[in-house]
Amino acid sequence: MRRLLGFSLAAIVVPLLLSPANAQPRPAGGDCRAMSATYGPQKLWWGRFSGGRKQRMSFYNDRGVEYHTAEACFTSRQSCEAWLYRLKSDWQFMPRWNECLRGYRR
Repeated sequence: MRRLLGFSLAAIVVPLLLSPANAQPRPAGGDCRAMSATYGPQKLWWGRFSGGRKQRMSFYNDRGVEYHTAEACFTSRQSCEAWLYRLKSDWQFMPRWNECLRGYRR
């Protein structure tokens, strides 16, 4: 029983100790159509990203690359750039586009 309690406590405490104190949550972008109706398209920052990452084994294609595309809107350039930075960090291979543009264009 003590051993089980010790392992349970360690499973909770160790990840807390190993996580950096200044870790930032991943910024989440908003739905561009909804935000455009609320704020107006010219007051938004439109983030677009496309990239990939290598996989050891892929069932979807023979090149072993997993692709990811995303778009989101933000009320500030800083939020858009933070979102884009995190995506570029996770999906470094074969970037297609990655940009934060002033105004939503759809």
